Amino acid sequence: MKIFLKSVLVLTSLLMITMTSCQSEENETITDDNANLKKTSVLTNLLSRVAQDSTSVDNVIDSTSCFSVNLPVTVIVNNEQVTISDATGYAVVQNILNEFDDDDDTVFFVFPITITFANYTTSVINNADQLDDIIEDCGEDNDLDEIECLNINYPITISYYNTGTQTPSTVTINSDADLYNFFEDFDDDDYATINYPISVTNANGNQIIINNNSELEAEIENAEASCEGQGDDDDDDFDDDEDNDDDNSPIATMFLTNIQTGTWRVTYFFDTTNKTANYQGYNFTFNPNGTIAVSSGNATFSGQWEAYVDDNEDTLEIEFSSSQLEKLSDDWEIIEYSETQIRMKDVSGGNGETDFLTLTRN
Repeated sequence: MKIFLKSVLVLTSLLMITMTSCQSEENETITDDNANLKKTSVLTNLLSRVAQDSTSVDNVIDSTSCFSVNLPVTVIVNNEQVTISDATGYAVVQNILNEFDDDDDTVFFVFPITITFANYTTSVINNADQLDDIIEDCGEDNDLDEIECLNINYPITISYYNTGTQTPSTVTINSDADLYNFFEDFDDDDYATINYPISVTNANGNQIIINNNSELEAEIENAEASCEGQGDDDDDDFDDDEDNDDDNSPIATMFLTNIQTGTWRVTYFFDTTNKTANYQGYNFTFNPNGTIAVSSGNATFSGQWEAYVDDNEDTLEIEFSSSQLEKLSDDWEIIEYSETQIRMKDVSGGNGETDFLTLTRN
Protein backbone atom coordinates (compact mmCIF):
# COMPACT_ATOMS: atom_id res chain seq x y z
CA MET A 1 0.00 0.00 0.00
CA LYS A 2 2.79 2.44 0.89
CA ILE A 3 4.51 1.62 -2.38
CA PHE A 4 1.30 2.34 -4.28
CA LEU A 5 0.72 5.64 -2.47
CA LYS A 6 4.30 6.65 -3.08
CA SER A 7 3.90 5.90 -6.77
CA VAL A 8 0.74 7.99 -6.91
CA LEU A 9 2.46 10.88 -5.18
CA VAL A 10 5.40 10.72 -7.57
CA LEU A 11 3.08 10.61 -10.57
CA THR A 12 1.04 13.51 -9.22
CA SER A 13 4.18 15.54 -8.64
CA LEU A 14 5.39 14.86 -12.17
CA LEU A 15 2.03 15.92 -13.60
CA MET A 16 2.07 19.13 -11.58
CA ILE A 17 5.59 19.93 -12.76
CA THR A 18 4.60 19.21 -16.35
CA MET A 19 1.46 21.36 -16.13
CA THR A 20 3.39 24.20 -14.50
CA SER A 21 6.04 23.96 -17.20
CA CYS A 22 3.44 23.96 -19.98
CA GLN A 23 1.58 26.88 -18.40
CA SER A 24 4.87 28.76 -18.07
CA GLU A 25 5.76 28.13 -21.70
CA GLU A 26 2.23 29.08 -22.75
CA ASN A 27 2.39 32.33 -20.81
CA GLU A 28 5.77 33.06 -22.29
CA THR A 29 4.36 32.50 -25.76
CA ILE A 30 1.28 34.65 -25.42
CA THR A 31 3.25 37.58 -24.01
CA ASP A 32 5.82 37.52 -26.81
CA ASP A 33 4.77 40.67 -28.67
CA ASN A 34 7.18 39.92 -31.50
CA ALA A 35 5.38 36.67 -32.35
CA ASN A 36 1.78 37.26 -31.34
CA LEU A 37 -1.01 39.35 -32.74
CA LYS A 38 -3.72 41.11 -30.76
CA LYS A 39 -6.87 42.75 -32.08
CA THR A 40 -5.17 46.15 -31.90
CA SER A 41 -1.88 45.11 -33.53
CA VAL A 42 -0.80 47.01 -36.63
CA LEU A 43 -0.21 43.73 -38.48
CA THR A 44 -3.71 42.52 -37.60
CA ASN A 45 -5.16 45.59 -39.32
CA LEU A 46 -2.86 45.20 -42.34
CA LEU A 47 -3.73 41.51 -42.76
CA SER A 48 -7.44 42.31 -42.57
CA ARG A 49 -7.01 44.88 -45.33
CA VAL A 50 -5.10 42.40 -47.49
CA ALA A 51 -7.80 39.78 -46.98
CA GLN A 52 -10.97 41.88 -47.15
CA ASP A 53 -13.20 41.95 -50.20
CA SER A 54 -12.43 44.78 -52.63
CA THR A 55 -15.03 47.34 -51.63
CA SER A 56 -13.46 50.53 -53.01
CA VAL A 57 -12.91 49.36 -56.58
CA ASP A 58 -16.37 50.62 -57.61
CA ASN A 59 -16.55 53.87 -55.65
CA VAL A 60 -17.26 55.72 -58.89
CA ILE A 61 -20.76 54.21 -58.89
CA ASP A 62 -21.60 53.78 -55.19
CA SER A 63 -19.44 56.48 -53.54
CA THR A 64 -18.63 54.28 -50.53
CA SER A 65 -16.00 51.78 -49.46
CA CYS A 66 -18.48 50.10 -47.13
CA PHE A 67 -19.44 47.58 -49.80
CA SER A 68 -19.06 46.79 -53.49
CA VAL A 69 -21.86 46.22 -56.00
CA ASN A 70 -21.83 42.82 -57.68
CA LEU A 71 -21.48 42.76 -61.46
CA PRO A 72 -23.14 42.85 -63.88
CA VAL A 73 -25.11 45.93 -62.88
CA THR A 74 -26.95 48.60 -64.86
CA VAL A 75 -26.68 52.26 -63.88
CA ILE A 76 -28.07 55.52 -65.24
CA VAL A 77 -25.21 58.02 -65.43
CA ASN A 78 -26.26 61.59 -66.21
CA ASN A 79 -29.35 60.15 -67.97
CA GLU A 80 -27.25 57.67 -69.98
CA GLN A 81 -27.72 53.93 -69.36
CA VAL A 82 -24.55 51.88 -68.84
CA THR A 83 -24.32 48.15 -68.16
CA ILE A 84 -21.13 47.30 -66.24
CA SER A 85 -20.00 43.72 -66.79
CA ASP A 86 -16.39 43.99 -65.63
CA ALA A 87 -13.93 46.51 -64.18
CA THR A 88 -13.52 48.32 -67.51
CA GLY A 89 -17.10 49.58 -67.13
CA TYR A 90 -16.04 51.83 -64.26
CA ALA A 91 -13.87 53.83 -66.67
CA VAL A 92 -16.87 54.27 -68.97
CA VAL A 93 -18.85 55.73 -66.07
CA GLN A 94 -15.97 57.98 -65.06
CA ASN A 95 -15.61 59.32 -68.60
CA ILE A 96 -19.28 60.28 -68.67
CA LEU A 97 -18.96 62.02 -65.32
CA ASN A 98 -15.89 63.92 -66.50
CA GLU A 99 -17.46 65.05 -69.78
CA PHE A 100 -18.57 68.42 -68.40
CA ASP A 101 -17.14 70.45 -65.53
CA ASP A 102 -20.21 72.54 -64.73
CA ASP A 103 -22.96 69.88 -64.56
CA ASP A 104 -24.49 68.03 -61.62
CA ASP A 105 -23.31 64.42 -61.88
CA THR A 106 -25.76 61.66 -60.94
CA VAL A 107 -25.56 57.86 -60.80
CA PHE A 108 -28.70 55.79 -60.27
CA PHE A 109 -28.92 52.00 -60.04
CA VAL A 110 -31.39 49.82 -61.86
CA PHE A 111 -32.67 47.61 -59.02
CA PRO A 112 -32.49 44.98 -57.71
CA ILE A 113 -28.74 44.86 -57.06
CA THR A 114 -26.56 42.63 -54.88
CA ILE A 115 -23.87 44.13 -52.68
CA THR A 116 -20.91 42.48 -50.95
CA PHE A 117 -19.38 43.75 -47.72
CA ALA A 118 -15.74 43.60 -46.67
CA ASN A 119 -16.42 40.36 -44.75
CA TYR A 120 -17.78 38.72 -47.94
CA THR A 121 -21.41 38.64 -46.80
CA THR A 122 -23.95 39.69 -49.42
CA SER A 123 -27.31 41.42 -49.44
CA VAL A 124 -29.96 41.94 -52.12
CA ILE A 125 -31.13 45.55 -52.38
CA ASN A 126 -34.48 46.20 -54.03
CA ASN A 127 -34.73 49.99 -54.08
CA ALA A 128 -32.92 53.26 -53.42
CA ASP A 129 -34.37 53.64 -49.91
CA GLN A 130 -32.86 50.32 -48.81
CA LEU A 131 -29.51 51.32 -50.28
CA ASP A 132 -29.59 54.71 -48.52
CA ASP A 133 -30.35 53.01 -45.20
CA ILE A 134 -27.35 50.69 -45.57
CA ILE A 135 -25.03 53.54 -46.49
CA GLU A 136 -26.27 55.49 -43.47
CA ASP A 137 -25.69 52.47 -41.19
CA CYS A 138 -22.17 52.13 -42.55
CA GLY A 139 -21.24 55.60 -41.34
CA GLU A 140 -18.16 57.39 -42.59
CA ASP A 141 -15.50 55.44 -44.46
CA ASN A 142 -12.42 55.07 -42.28
CA ASP A 143 -10.01 55.78 -45.17
CA LEU A 144 -8.29 52.44 -44.55
CA ASP A 145 -9.10 50.58 -47.75
CA GLU A 146 -8.07 47.17 -48.99
CA ILE A 147 -4.50 46.40 -50.03
CA GLU A 148 -4.64 44.60 -53.37
CA CYS A 149 -0.99 44.40 -54.44
CA LEU A 150 -0.19 41.36 -52.30
CA ASN A 151 -1.70 37.87 -52.21
CA ILE A 152 -1.24 35.41 -49.38
CA ASN A 153 -0.68 31.86 -50.60
CA TYR A 154 -3.04 29.57 -48.71
CA PRO A 155 -3.41 27.42 -46.74
CA ILE A 156 -1.73 28.85 -43.65
CA THR A 157 -2.20 27.82 -40.03
CA ILE A 158 -2.69 30.11 -37.06
CA SER A 159 -2.43 29.18 -33.38
CA TYR A 160 -4.54 31.28 -31.05
CA TYR A 161 -5.17 31.58 -27.35
CA ASN A 162 -7.89 33.26 -25.29
CA THR A 163 -6.62 34.49 -21.92
CA GLY A 164 -10.15 34.62 -20.54
CA THR A 165 -11.00 30.97 -21.19
CA GLN A 166 -7.34 29.87 -21.31
CA THR A 167 -8.18 27.84 -24.39
CA PRO A 168 -5.45 27.24 -27.00
CA SER A 169 -6.38 26.11 -30.49
CA THR A 170 -5.13 25.97 -34.07
CA VAL A 171 -7.07 26.90 -37.21
CA THR A 172 -6.32 26.35 -40.88
CA ILE A 173 -6.97 29.38 -43.09
CA ASN A 174 -7.82 28.48 -46.71
CA SER A 175 -8.89 31.81 -48.21
CA ASP A 176 -9.01 35.57 -47.84
CA ALA A 177 -12.55 35.26 -46.50
CA ASP A 178 -11.35 32.84 -43.80
CA LEU A 179 -8.53 35.17 -42.78
CA TYR A 180 -10.64 38.33 -42.72
CA ASN A 181 -13.39 36.75 -40.64
CA PHE A 182 -10.88 35.12 -38.28
CA PHE A 183 -9.64 38.56 -37.26
CA GLU A 184 -13.15 40.06 -37.49
CA ASP A 185 -14.23 37.61 -34.75
CA PHE A 186 -11.10 38.32 -32.69
CA ASP A 187 -11.72 39.34 -29.05
CA ASP A 188 -9.62 41.72 -27.00
CA ASP A 189 -8.40 38.76 -24.92
CA ASP A 190 -7.25 36.74 -27.94
CA TYR A 191 -3.67 36.22 -29.08
CA ALA A 192 -2.77 34.69 -32.44
CA THR A 193 0.49 33.32 -33.78
CA ILE A 194 1.02 32.74 -37.48
CA ASN A 195 2.88 29.49 -38.05
CA TYR A 196 5.78 30.46 -40.30
CA PRO A 197 7.14 30.14 -42.86
CA ILE A 198 4.39 31.26 -45.23
CA SER A 199 4.60 32.63 -48.76
CA VAL A 200 3.08 35.66 -50.45
CA THR A 201 2.95 36.81 -54.07
CA ASN A 202 3.65 40.48 -54.81
CA ALA A 203 2.38 42.69 -57.64
CA ASN A 204 5.20 41.53 -59.93
CA GLY A 205 4.16 37.89 -59.53
CA ASN A 206 7.18 37.04 -57.39
CA GLN A 207 6.68 34.52 -54.61
CA ILE A 208 8.33 35.59 -51.35
CA ILE A 209 8.97 33.43 -48.30
CA ILE A 210 8.03 35.14 -45.01
CA ASN A 211 9.58 33.95 -41.75
CA ASN A 212 8.22 36.28 -39.07
CA ASN A 213 5.81 39.14 -38.31
CA SER A 214 8.33 41.87 -39.06
CA GLU A 215 9.01 40.51 -42.54
CA LEU A 216 5.28 40.15 -43.25
CA GLU A 217 4.49 43.66 -42.02
CA ALA A 218 7.28 45.16 -44.12
CA GLU A 219 6.17 43.22 -47.21
CA ILE A 220 2.59 44.45 -46.86
CA GLU A 221 3.77 48.03 -46.38
CA ASN A 222 5.94 47.74 -49.50
CA ALA A 223 3.04 46.24 -51.44
CA GLU A 224 0.78 49.11 -50.49
CA ALA A 225 3.41 51.60 -51.60
CA SER A 226 3.76 49.80 -54.94
CA CYS A 227 -0.01 50.01 -55.47
CA GLU A 228 0.11 53.78 -55.52
CA GLY A 229 0.13 55.40 -58.91
CA GLN A 230 -1.20 52.36 -60.78
CA GLY A 231 -4.44 54.08 -61.74
CA ASP A 232 -6.76 52.71 -59.05
CA ASP A 233 -9.50 55.21 -58.30
CA ASP A 234 -10.50 54.84 -54.68
CA ASP A 235 -12.04 58.30 -54.37
CA ASP A 236 -15.60 58.48 -53.10
CA ASP A 237 -16.38 61.55 -55.21
CA PHE A 238 -17.74 61.46 -58.75
CA ASP A 239 -15.47 64.22 -60.01
CA ASP A 240 -12.00 63.16 -61.03
CA ASP A 241 -10.36 66.56 -61.26
CA GLU A 242 -6.65 66.58 -60.53
CA ASP A 243 -5.45 68.62 -57.57
CA ASN A 244 -2.79 71.03 -58.69
CA ASP A 245 -1.38 71.75 -55.26
CA ASP A 246 1.77 73.82 -55.04
CA ASP A 247 4.57 72.95 -52.66
CA ASN A 248 3.71 73.55 -49.00
CA SER A 249 0.04 74.29 -49.69
CA PRO A 250 -2.45 73.78 -46.81
CA ILE A 251 -3.31 70.25 -45.77
CA ALA A 252 -6.88 69.09 -45.05
CA THR A 253 -8.43 70.66 -41.96
CA MET A 254 -9.59 67.19 -40.86
CA PHE A 255 -5.99 66.00 -40.58
CA LEU A 256 -4.98 69.05 -38.54
CA THR A 257 -7.93 68.54 -36.22
CA ASN A 258 -7.10 64.86 -35.75
CA ILE A 259 -3.40 65.24 -35.04
CA GLN A 260 -3.94 68.04 -32.51
CA THR A 261 -6.48 65.97 -30.57
CA GLY A 262 -5.23 63.82 -27.68
CA THR A 263 -1.87 62.09 -27.45
CA TRP A 264 -0.24 59.67 -29.88
CA ARG A 265 2.14 56.74 -29.67
CA VAL A 266 4.37 54.93 -32.16
CA THR A 267 2.79 51.59 -33.04
CA TYR A 268 5.09 50.82 -35.98
CA PHE A 269 8.51 52.11 -37.01
CA PHE A 270 10.46 50.30 -39.71
CA ASP A 271 13.96 51.51 -40.60
CA THR A 272 15.76 48.58 -42.28
CA THR A 273 14.32 46.49 -39.43
CA ASN A 274 11.34 46.77 -37.09
CA LYS A 275 12.40 49.26 -34.40
CA THR A 276 8.99 49.92 -32.86
CA ALA A 277 10.14 48.71 -29.44
CA ASN A 278 12.60 51.63 -29.21
CA TYR A 279 9.65 54.01 -28.75
CA GLN A 280 7.51 52.04 -26.35
CA GLY A 281 6.16 54.29 -23.59
CA TYR A 282 6.63 57.56 -25.51
CA ASN A 283 3.55 59.78 -25.80
CA PHE A 284 3.41 62.59 -28.38
CA THR A 285 1.26 65.74 -28.23
CA PHE A 286 1.08 67.86 -31.38
CA ASN A 287 0.40 71.44 -30.28
CA PRO A 288 -1.31 74.09 -32.47
CA ASN A 289 1.81 76.29 -32.33
CA GLY A 290 3.87 73.69 -34.21
CA THR A 291 5.65 72.19 -31.21
CA ILE A 292 5.63 68.55 -30.12
CA ALA A 293 5.61 67.66 -26.42
CA VAL A 294 6.90 64.16 -25.70
CA SER A 295 6.78 62.30 -22.39
CA SER A 296 8.23 58.97 -21.39
CA GLY A 297 7.95 58.20 -17.70
CA ASN A 298 9.58 61.14 -15.91
CA ALA A 299 11.50 62.24 -19.02
CA THR A 300 10.25 64.95 -21.37
CA PHE A 301 11.37 65.97 -24.86
CA SER A 302 10.31 68.55 -27.41
CA GLY A 303 10.21 68.80 -31.17
CA GLN A 304 8.68 70.66 -34.10
CA TRP A 305 5.99 69.64 -36.59
CA GLU A 306 4.39 70.98 -39.74
CA ALA A 307 1.77 69.43 -42.04
CA TYR A 308 1.32 70.50 -45.66
CA VAL A 309 0.76 69.26 -49.22
CA ASP A 310 3.98 68.86 -51.22
CA ASP A 311 3.79 67.76 -54.87
CA ASN A 312 0.20 66.55 -54.31
CA GLU A 313 1.36 64.41 -51.37
CA ASP A 314 0.10 64.99 -47.82
CA THR A 315 3.23 65.44 -45.74
CA LEU A 316 3.98 65.49 -42.01
CA GLU A 317 7.37 67.00 -41.23
CA ILE A 318 8.65 66.29 -37.74
CA GLU A 319 11.99 67.17 -36.18
CA PHE A 320 13.63 66.19 -32.92
CA SER A 321 17.06 67.16 -31.65
CA SER A 322 17.29 64.56 -28.86
CA SER A 323 19.23 61.41 -29.70
CA GLN A 324 16.35 59.21 -28.43
CA LEU A 325 13.97 60.54 -31.08
CA GLU A 326 16.14 61.82 -33.92
CA LYS A 327 15.44 58.74 -36.08
CA LEU A 328 11.82 59.88 -36.32
CA SER A 329 12.84 63.21 -37.82
CA ASP A 330 11.84 63.30 -41.47
CA ASP A 331 9.43 64.62 -44.09
CA TRP A 332 6.93 61.77 -43.88
CA GLU A 333 4.54 61.13 -46.77
CA ILE A 334 1.11 60.37 -45.32
CA ILE A 335 -0.17 57.12 -46.82
CA GLU A 336 -3.54 57.36 -45.09
CA TYR A 337 -5.11 58.58 -41.89
CA SER A 338 -8.22 58.24 -39.78
CA GLU A 339 -9.33 59.72 -36.47
CA THR A 340 -7.20 57.21 -34.58
CA GLN A 341 -4.28 56.33 -36.85
CA ILE A 342 -1.76 58.00 -39.17
CA ARG A 343 0.32 55.79 -41.47
CA MET A 344 3.35 57.26 -43.23
CA LYS A 345 6.37 56.34 -45.31
CA ASP A 346 9.62 57.91 -46.45
CA VAL A 347 11.72 56.81 -49.43
CA SER A 348 15.42 57.47 -48.86
CA GLY A 349 17.05 59.61 -51.51
CA GLY A 350 20.34 57.77 -51.05
CA ASN A 351 19.72 54.03 -51.23
CA GLY A 352 16.01 54.04 -52.14
CA GLU A 353 14.99 52.14 -48.99
CA THR A 354 11.52 52.84 -47.61
CA ASP A 355 10.93 53.60 -43.94
CA PHE A 356 7.49 53.36 -42.35
CA LEU A 357 5.99 55.14 -39.34
CA THR A 358 2.53 54.62 -37.82
CA LEU A 359 1.11 56.80 -35.07
CA THR A 360 -1.94 55.67 -33.12
CA ARG A 361 -4.00 57.81 -30.79
CA ASN A 362 -3.98 56.72 -27.13
